[in-house]
Amino acid sequence: EQAIIAKLSQSVPEHLQANLLSLHAFLTAQEALTPEQRVAIQTVWAANRRITAIEGPTGTGKTALIKPLIELAKMSGYT
Repeated sequence: EQAIIAKLSQSVPEHLQANLLSLHAFLTAQEALTPEQRVAIQTVWAANRRITAIEGPTGTGKTALIKPLIELAKMSGYT
């Protein structure tokens, strides 16, 4: 996970890099998520876009990402 954070930090604006450490703590607490789901959340959160699509086969856990992403957004001040 540290390698992923380091890689994502390279593409994240400097003012958002501190948020990646908070993101790491948040994801560590999300025990129900698979490692792949954690990477998906990190990727979505680090993307400097308003809309990001997640695609994958049925049963891969895409829907399970919604609740943690909403919680993360609320913690970050989005309403």
